[in-house]
Amino acid sequence: MPEARETWPSRQAFILAAVGAAIGFGNVWRFPALAHEYGGGAFFIPYLLALVFLGIPLLLLELALGQHLQMGDVGVFGSINKRLRCVGLIAVMCGFTVSTFYVPLLVWTLRIFFESFGEMSDQWENVSSEEASNYFFNDVVGMETIGDNQLPTRIVYSNIWYLLIAWLCVGLCVAFGVGTTGKIVYFTMGMPIVSLFAFVIRAVTLEGAGVGIQSYIGEWDLTVLTQRPDVWSTAMSQILFSLGLAFGVMTAFGSHCPPQSPAAINAYIIGFSNSFFSIIAGIAVFGSLGYLMEYENAESIEDVVIGGPSLLFGALPAVLSTLPGNVYLIRMFLFTLFLLGIDSAFAMIEAGITVVKDSEFGRNRSTKTITAVLCSLGFLGGIMYMSDAGLTFFQTVNFYVNYVIIMISFCKTFSAGWIYGLENQLSTFGSKIVYAYMLTSFGPLIIACMIWFWTPNNTVVIGFVLWIVLYVIGIIKCAIEIKGLVEHNPNLEFTLNSAVFELVMGNILQLKHTLESSVGGIPTMWPYLVKHFIPQVLIILFFNLTGSRNELGEPMFGHYEAYPFPYQCIGIFLVLLVFLVFLMGLKHPDSFQKIAALQEQPMLNKAKDRVIAVDDVYLEMAPK
Repeated sequence: MPEARETWPSRQAFILAAVGAAIGFGNVWRFPALAHEYGGGAFFIPYLLALVFLGIPLLLLELALGQHLQMGDVGVFGSINKRLRCVGLIAVMCGFTVSTFYVPLLVWTLRIFFESFGEMSDQWENVSSEEASNYFFNDVVGMETIGDNQLPTRIVYSNIWYLLIAWLCVGLCVAFGVGTTGKIVYFTMGMPIVSLFAFVIRAVTLEGAGVGIQSYIGEWDLTVLTQRPDVWSTAMSQILFSLGLAFGVMTAFGSHCPPQSPAAINAYIIGFSNSFFSIIAGIAVFGSLGYLMEYENAESIEDVVIGGPSLLFGALPAVLSTLPGNVYLIRMFLFTLFLLGIDSAFAMIEAGITVVKDSEFGRNRSTKTITAVLCSLGFLGGIMYMSDAGLTFFQTVNFYVNYVIIMISFCKTFSAGWIYGLENQLSTFGSKIVYAYMLTSFGPLIIACMIWFWTPNNTVVIGFVLWIVLYVIGIIKCAIEIKGLVEHNPNLEFTLNSAVFELVMGNILQLKHTLESSVGGIPTMWPYLVKHFIPQVLIILFFNLTGSRNELGEPMFGHYEAYPFPYQCIGIFLVLLVFLVFLMGLKHPDSFQKIAALQEQPMLNKAKDRVIAVDDVYLEMAPK
């Protein structure tokens, strides 16, 4: 029998851990830059809409499933259908892959931090952003030895020691269980929150800060919402990736919450806290950049670094180097970055630990042993990022992981919205009606996306017209079939209206009712979003990504940033590996029996519980 499940020491500890898992480097170096690029304050409109209608519902799905079933990702989706264990497995695989290139960011941060105490401390007085960036890229990452072919030439051995230290820190944060982790996060998340507000206050008081903040949030170019439609997909992607909803993290964290913990309220707190941190961090960043613009006599804010590693390790340290107590401020900034990053890193490892502990394979193994194995593998996986081409490896793998994240997020919502309760729907309506409705819901959209993103002229109108026409034809066909079923089957307990409602919403409302028995109330809109909005949006995002092209006009998949093929090969291999594991799990679910959760059991008992819609007036639980 599995051990009694450990719970968080308090709800506050859980929320801090979950917020820490969501908040990371991207909140500082990517979100402010996106806001500046897409109309300043106008970017907040699609961003906040994406948060409410995409991010928080997905977050609630993971938290609620984990809390209700008290299992990690593999067990959760295996409980929906054993063929879906692969969905949980590829999510944890994705999270572990991300950790292998995320921890190197901690490595570079640690090295700069420790070197600031030695002979290098003098360099942090009035250093320019260019000098700070050169130090990071050439000395810390080691890129000065890369030739014109951009291929790696050596391992930067001094970074290997920092890689070992970073993974030791990650391991120590999770090796003693969530009870200890829940206490650690008071510091690892509490200090960055205090530091952030200190940096914000200092940034807004700098000379020229107003110019930077004005370019960040003071300008509202609403024309981007119509003239640059990619702002909508960019905002959705930022929410999806920032909350880290495809790594199994939130499912694992939710599984350690006690019954009746309010999952919906927790999801709102975590989601809005992550976005609030991003917005406030942007004020600190652009206030600092406005000051740097005047200090370095730049003509506009665009002439200084706005995002990416050059911002974190170049421009911002350069700003701090001009202030009183420069080296101490830089150390504080680097230590804050390290704490922000380590929360996200150990959360991804926690997702793997939870899955292993739930399984037959890990039931007799201690958390410390499992942690040691995962961190050792993470250390080995991170060595290639310690080469002089480490940053190129980082950028390439990070790009290809985007395909996997969107795919996993779709699989999760499709599993909850369409596979859960599928057998009951098949027994009620027959395969012809059920699969015809499923095909109608996704087939026309996929055809439209292929026209929008894969044709040379991006014929938007043709895609929309074809989508609507095919969808309407499919819905009419399904309605005719349902009408015939109701009229010719007097034993069926549905009227025409209630039969349609049962097909469209019955299974997801059953899931909502089941989850509410242990996670508290769930918003009324949630089931509609999970089944009829979020999966469709994720399909559009996926095709949009596959249709993206680099500066040479080549497809980004296989030609990202026109880097040499060895880099592309690693990214493509990752995508194909995840896809193959997914297909293997669908076809041979018993091959993953060893990692299936010991307490895994079907969430929906066939022929016992169902949702019956009666003339669209009320829903009630009733036995069949």
